[in-house]
Amino acid sequence: MSRKRVDKGSVILIGSLAAVALVAVSLVVLAIDGFPSVGDQRAYATYQMKQIGLALHLYHDDYKCLPPAFTADADGKPLHSWRVLILPYLEQYNLYDRFDLDQPWDSPHNLELAEMMPDPYVDHALRSSPGMTPYVAIVGPRTMLPTEGNRKFSDLDGHLSDHIFFLEDARHQVPWTQPVDISPEEFLSSNLDAGYYGGTLVGIADGSVRFFHNGDKSKLKPMVTIDGK
Repeated sequence: MSRKRVDKGSVILIGSLAAVALVAVSLVVLAIDGFPSVGDQRAYATYQMKQIGLALHLYHDDYKCLPPAFTADADGKPLHSWRVLILPYLEQYNLYDRFDLDQPWDSPHNLELAEMMPDPYVDHALRSSPGMTPYVAIVGPRTMLPTEGNRKFSDLDGHLSDHIFFLEDARHQVPWTQPVDISPEEFLSSNLDAGYYGGTLVGIADGSVRFFHNGDKSKLKPMVTIDGK
């Protein structure tokens, strides 16, 4: 896969502002006798998801499209997750450059790098195993991160606020570099109330993060695809 050199200027500026916000949130979390409440943990997870959403927007700014759900070899075998492709927009330029995108995610070389999972992919409240993330995209032929090709914001019916990028799936965490996510059908049939916070955090295409329950599934169904069908 060819690499595009990222214009780091705007990313660094936004990233620096985000770093200040990260410090502020961290101080709030640690201030409560060293034991953050569920509400504080949810606020921190929301902040991390907004970082990921911003990275997807910055990727779109550079490439004029969103990343695919995964890269693939000449035979169509998935190689790397979208989570790897947006690393430069999470200020992980050096880590991104060390990946061999022509080798699969689980090659010996790339598996060593998988141990260096960036903080935005870590859910600290869940105390996940090293290298495991709960942040998965909704992936299918008509989703924001499709299984084939690339999606542009101009492809959408309706507003960005009407579509879902990804979610926190606390019960089914995955290796962050592995090209595996969740289908619209799996998402809509899951128990959204079984999440760590008593609901499910969802990253929306406008960069916001919302909290949903099982009773919201009628609202969510048209949001998982680009055309609401």
